[in-house]
Amino acid sequence: MSTARRPAAPPILVGTDFSKSALNAIERAIRIAKALRSPLHVVHASSRLPRTVLKSLHLRDDDRAVRQGIHEAVALARAANVTAHGHHVHGAPTSALRAKARELSAALIVVGARGRSLPDTFVGSTAERIAPLARIPVLLVRTPPQRPYRDVVVAVDTKTDLEHALAAAALVAPGQQVSLVHAYEGPFEATLRVHGVDAEAIRAYRHDSRRQARAALLSRMREAGLDPGSLVLRHGDPRRVLVREERSGRDGLLVIQRGRSALGHLLLGSVTRSVVAHGRSDVLIT
Repeated sequence: MSTARRPAAPPILVGTDFSKSALNAIERAIRIAKALRSPLHVVHASSRLPRTVLKSLHLRDDDRAVRQGIHEAVALARAANVTAHGHHVHGAPTSALRAKARELSAALIVVGARGRSLPDTFVGSTAERIAPLARIPVLLVRTPPQRPYRDVVVAVDTKTDLEHALAAAALVAPGQQVSLVHAYEGPFEATLRVHGVDAEAIRAYRHDSRRQARAALLSRMREAGLDPGSLVLRHGDPRRVLVREERSGRDGLLVIQRGRSALGHLLLGSVTRSVVAHGRSDVLIT
């Protein structure tokens, strides 16, 4: 009698520039790969310098340092009993990660995120560019991964693909309960104040905005079979609400959907971009 073979888990891809931020990403990717029993692929991308530049700077055209860095990352994964492979590719990090993810049919891309003020390698704005262009979830790691994620917050609105967002959260934080957070704000609150509408009327208008948002979201949640008790409504601008929310948790993960700009370009939506640029916890962009 033959036994059914368990299907192979999809690969996890992690980018590295050998910085401290990248090491955090590698360590988090190892934890995820181990939990999923997935193979891990460590990718470093760099532009090949022209021979004339190498000669003028008296540099040797060898990749020993790069190979050593990749070898150390792979060894770290294998020491944790994770199947791991290393790759050094030439080209821009953004396009290299996306191409390698497609080649391997990866389930997730993991990168370190240090913010925009630091050099643009595999971090900062590069990580920000990878997220909207990749067709799979992208995890931006900011914090040292001392333990599994505890507080998992999924940012939602009436257009969020709940099933997709929750599946991505389960990939990165399997078995963890999630809270669905929606930031609501009456679209004409500021205008009402300018026209001298009294505070009580504005509160009533705000309450009605909350009621409508709750009704719409609970309907979506029932369709997805979700517990209504997991919905949290916060009044205010979504960018400020989500940054406060992700800063208030311990070992937190914020899950947020990528979006398009008003011009229709493949860019992160303004709320997502703000959280990526100014948040402190890890962010999973779905």
